[in-house]
Amino acid sequence: MFLKPAPNITVPDPDRGGTLPPEGREVTPSTYWHRRIESGDVEELTAEVEPVQTSAQDEANTPT
Repeated sequence: MFLKPAPNITVPDPDRGGTLPPEGREVTPSTYWHRRIESGDVEELTAEVEPVQTSAQDEANTPT
């Protein structure tokens, strides 16, 4: 799961030591991180998948 700390919150990272960086990072799901999400100390981010763009040439070369 990818977590990012809430604004102006410093969140300890027990797995790696130190704190969760402001830009966030991938962490191993655990009770600790789920509690941080529930408390509002961190937010879980999901990757946005961009649609695959096809060109007119790709469509023209597609067998029918």
